Amino acid sequence: MEDQSKTKQVLIQELDSLRQRIAELEQSELEHRQAEGASRDNETKLQAIFNTVGTGILIIDRDTQIIIEANQTAIEMTGLPKERIIGKICHSLVCSAQAGKCPVKDLGQSVDHSERKLIHADGHLKDILETVYPITIKGRDCYIESFIDITDRKRAEEALRESEEKFRVLADSTPTAVMLYQDDRWVYANRAAETICGYSEKELLAMNFWDILHPDFKPLIQERGRKRQRGEETTNRYEFKIIMKDGAEKWVDLSGASTMLRGRPAGIISVLDITDRVLIQEEREKLQSRLIQAQKMEAIGTLARHCP
Repeated sequence: MEDQSKTKQVLIQELDSLRQRIAELEQSELEHRQAEGASRDNETKLQAIFNTVGTGILIIDRDTQIIIEANQTAIEMTGLPKERIIGKICHSLVCSAQAGKCPVKDLGQSVDHSERKLIHADGHLKDILETVYPITIKGRDCYIESFIDITDRKRAEEALRESEEKFRVLADSTPTAVMLYQDDRWVYANRAAETICGYSEKELLAMNFWDILHPDFKPLIQERGRKRQRGEETTNRYEFKIIMKDGAEKWVDLSGASTMLRGRPAGIISVLDITDRVLIQEEREKLQSRLIQAQKMEAIGTLARHCP
């Protein structure tokens, strides 16, 4: 009876141990399933992000440079179905670098971030900003190549360049000095401004308005500026002297207007050389003064002759 009791206890202990082991296995299996579910959820979320992000993305095999995956934006930007993208060599579609000259794979760059051309299905080229960097996906060495369409930006830049070129041609052909002023510095001066001031455009761009203003007129200009800020003066026209590069003094007539330059406030200024006009006016005033003085003297002499 005693042996049977011991055997029974042993069986009960083994059964409890087995139950505990089964419980541990079930818990492990549950955790494994939960981890797999979480992994699948994460993969689903990443896939959703991959296909909905507004940036074209290609995954490229690092050794062969063959495209192995493409997102929806890349498909739309290239105009090609996914099956025609997969299997292509990357530089035949996006990167304009020739075979053997890939900035990352062949030239040793850790990351390539540059403007490129994307070849659309209809043959036209799109301007893109491309970024390529290495990555390992499930043990496979790859490149992630992402790109955004900058065609509109490039067109706007080109239009701005054309506009600036037209402005420069027009400004350089006028005898009136034209200057742009921003952040207390000249940012543009035409040829007439160089002539009037005696400085080259490069020299002027390293200066500000006060550098060429005659010191006698600084208090006057500052006071008029304060009045304009208070709304007491609305005119943007000034007459004053400037000091040329060679030290000579020159009278100018300056007119200013507010404008915007690359999204920030600026001033556009036109300057006329009025030195001759001022000198003629001064000479006329001197002659007028002499004439008045002579007439006074003649009147006094006439009066003296007629007095008894």
